[in-house]
Amino acid sequence: LDLLTVRQCPSMVAPRSLAFVEVAKREGGPWYEAILRDLQFDKAWVAFDGVWPSREVPCSQVRARRFQAAVQPRLVDGAEVEARFPATAENPAFWCSAFVVQEAKEES
Repeated sequence: LDLLTVRQCPSMVAPRSLAFVEVAKREGGPWYEAILRDLQFDKAWVAFDGVWPSREVPCSQVRARRFQAAVQPRLVDGAEVEARFPATAENPAFWCSAFVVQEAKEES
């Protein structure tokens, strides 16, 4: 967990700005960080910080971005969290559901 940022599910803290959103390409998939550019009826126009082209998506695939709380969450074995993976040249940063597990120990 040292290399990953985690947040508790489903809503650790309230969003700070509705311009910062997360977009799922499919139900149950990862949530990609994006910026809300426009909103009309049931469609949202989102931008992915230059990694992917801007696109129109159904509002059902958009949620407000949640930010890490000031206090580090207490991680217990079996807790559901979301793990953040940093942006690459091919993908914007994204969040995936995960579960906390105890670190495996090597036998001597």
